[in-house]
Amino acid sequence: MRKLRIARRTIACAMLYVSMPMVAHSASIEGEVLPLPPRQKAVVVNPYPGRAHTSTAHAEEARPTGAWKDVVVFLRGDDLPTRATKGKAHELAQRGKAFVPHVLPIEVGDRVEFPNFDPFYHNVFSYSPVKRFDLGKYAEGQSSSIMFPDPGEVRIFCDIHSEMNAVILVMGNRFFTQPDESGHFQISDVPPGRYELVLWHPDRPEQARTVDVPVSGLDGLTLGF
Repeated sequence: MRKLRIARRTIACAMLYVSMPMVAHSASIEGEVLPLPPRQKAVVVNPYPGRAHTSTAHAEEARPTGAWKDVVVFLRGDDLPTRATKGKAHELAQRGKAFVPHVLPIEVGDRVEFPNFDPFYHNVFSYSPVKRFDLGKYAEGQSSSIMFPDPGEVRIFCDIHSEMNAVILVMGNRFFTQPDESGHFQISDVPPGRYELVLWHPDRPEQARTVDVPVSGLDGLTLGF
């Protein structure tokens, strides 16, 4: 009888061990993005690649502290897990003769809605190789949407208002973020490993550095252009 009780306990313990879920270790990456340096030249944006026509956006002579809203910080690496769930919905609004926000980072498979909140017609199009489309012209209160199945940079324009432009940055994984108003950024739930930590801005050369992410995570990082 005693041996039977011990055997039952052993089997119960074995079943409990098998049923326990595997807990994956994950880490966090935190740091600060330095303020953008002054921009001396106007940024020339060409909505029609291969054509002579250009649309020139007048650049500021100096970028104030807190101009991090167009910055994206992300991880690049073959070992990073990709999405296993359905894509999310985002909004890139047409408001005050501008696309809001100017930079929108999304993940592969996400859908972007383009509502028009202005009392006149707008158009949304892109000739970017990653996603080429033209939604046509539509009035206030109307909207249209596009799904983005491939990673890369998609430049967005309005054929009616040449000064309007935006960038959708389609990421191959979920490990990206944008700094807050103080320049602080955080990427959570990162599997430990070696990756490229990339600092991106639509008008600046991309900055990348190799980081080794331990189980304890990384903090105190400083990034700048």
